[in-house]
Amino acid sequence: MVVGDTLKTFWGAVLTELCCRQAKAAEKSYKLSDAPGLHMFVTTTGFRFWRGPADLY
Repeated sequence: MVVGDTLKTFWGAVLTELCCRQAKAAEKSYKLSDAPGLHMFVTTTGFRFWRGPADLY
């Protein structure tokens, strides 16, 4: 089921490509959650990268 820019699944909201591309810099760094334990981290300079548990990779 699609709600706004996110896709609802068993785990909750899943990030779409559009949502990831639109993530912009803010005063503080922030996270956008995807699956359990996996999230996109957006820094104050606008750099985006994925973080998650080591055993996921």
